[in-house]
Amino acid sequence: MSSELIWIEEIPVERIDEFWSLHMKYLVDDGIIEDEEDIEYFAGDEYRGIIRSHMIRKCDRHHMVYFVEDGQRIGAAQYNTYQSEDGKCFILDFWVFPAYRGKGKGHACFEALSAYTRADGAKHYEINSEKENAIRFWTSLGFVRAGTDEYGMPLFVLKAGHSVHTVREMILETERLRIRILDQDEMQNMIARTNDPELKKAYGEMLQGSLEHPAQWEWYAAWNIEGKDGETIGDLCFKGLGADGRVEIGYGILEEQQGRGYATEAVAAAVEWALAQPGVTRVEAETDPDNKASQRVLEKCGFKPSGIMGEEGPRFFRTRAEAFA
Repeated sequence: MSSELIWIEEIPVERIDEFWSLHMKYLVDDGIIEDEEDIEYFAGDEYRGIIRSHMIRKCDRHHMVYFVEDGQRIGAAQYNTYQSEDGKCFILDFWVFPAYRGKGKGHACFEALSAYTRADGAKHYEINSEKENAIRFWTSLGFVRAGTDEYGMPLFVLKAGHSVHTVREMILETERLRIRILDQDEMQNMIARTNDPELKKAYGEMLQGSLEHPAQWEWYAAWNIEGKDGETIGDLCFKGLGADGRVEIGYGILEEQQGRGYATEAVAAAVEWALAQPGVTRVEAETDPDNKASQRVLEKCGFKPSGIMGEEGPRFFRTRAEAFA
């Protein structure tokens, strides 16, 4: 089965040894388990014997799967669907292989898994997680906190009838930065945290545009600019995608982070990404007439003055033809 180009490959019990090697690497490298006792348990015969026995039972069978795109395995998961109960699908593990992360694959893989498991009787989904980035991912899909499991781990549930969010898991990487698209909850939190009335209004307009154009979320939503350690440095946005292929970029760097070249690094990456998207012909921006620093950022990123004054000040542009000449 597939979701767009993502296919599910079932792993038979005879081939689970190759899965275990990938599984241990994921658990350790992603920091899911850290102490020697846990490592010994998950690599041991007791845990693996339980999983094997559940894979061969007739009812509520355990599944291991790969996610496959264009003939390449890009991730894996293991889960149980309890048809004998209420159709709960409990996801034990779910991960995209490192080489394919930050490209929207996580959402696509879950959509594929959701379609595959629903055909097998899944009605709703549960997963436990305490890693911040994992929680952010699952809540972006619509999972909500539902207390803790028997081990004290935070439990998250996607209820029956809840449609999966279509927000793309989009991260742009530069030498020093991660530029990450925000989902609805994150933008609502941003609005709540902001005291500046103008910024609050701008963030509200971004959220409204995103909700009104969910298929073009990335062109209306806020993108967080952060360091590799997750520290917020600033944000940027595109102000919608015009019918003529024009987009406008806006950006800001926190005052305490200014003067370090972050704006140029972030804008350059965002503009390069935008001009590579189908249908985009031109990226525009405008700055306050007195904001020479912002104008220098645009010039360093290949923008040229248009000779037009916008509402905020002079407008600049860069075209697709120039970017890929």
